[in-house]
Amino acid sequence: NSAVREAAFVGIDCRAVQPYLVEGILFGRGGLAGTKHAGTLFLKNPAAFPRDFQHRIATWVTGDGGPRLVCASASLAAVDVAAGKLVPAFQTTLGVLEIRVPPLRERADDLLRFASRTFDDTALSPTPEATTALRAYDWPGNLRELRSVLAEAGAKAGANPIGLEHLPRTVREAKLISDLPTPPAAKPWTLDGVLEAAERRLIELALAKANHSPTAAADALGIPRPRLLRRIEALGIRTPGGK
Repeated sequence: NSAVREAAFVGIDCRAVQPYLVEGILFGRGGLAGTKHAGTLFLKNPAAFPRDFQHRIATWVTGDGGPRLVCASASLAAVDVAAGKLVPAFQTTLGVLEIRVPPLRERADDLLRFASRTFDDTALSPTPEATTALRAYDWPGNLRELRSVLAEAGAKAGANPIGLEHLPRTVREAKLISDLPTPPAAKPWTLDGVLEAAERRLIELALAKANHSPTAAADALGIPRPRLLRRIEALGIRTPGGK
């Protein structure tokens, strides 16, 4: 709906194109910066460009008649600025509206929707077991990896539904890991617990060194024998003969 809606949408992958080529297209003789032809400049991963070139682009897009700037990146602008990869002028411009798209591993419901739309034939949809594996995998490659995995699995399945056996080993292993029982949460250590564990270990070592003689162990520990016997019973320390 803007005044530049009829102008060109210029999309550039900053990691795939050499900066000098982009500089020629934008600022060279007859470049877009000297015309009104560019309505929107879309940059994918702008932090990949040298900082001086970033400054030049920022000056153009923020000046009179400059295009609207839209960027896509795997990290937030503030993070790239803090790391020195992105000039602050870009963060100021992009800060008007910043939309974060969660990774696929955080969108289990969307994952199933994407999977169902991959094939026109619903018979090729993943089986419940395969669906569980797809949900358990963390998808570091996001949608691109999902499409690749489903395309390969569909080719293996033929006219049959995609089963667990058609999925890559890494995806199958994710299901196996998810099937493992959740270990009980470790109890937090307390001062009393640490002291009790240390006392138990010290008494066990003293008994072993004294050939399990309570009298000799008490002498080694410097405490009366009755006190040692009370602590052995309280700590549940097993001695020869079950005492």
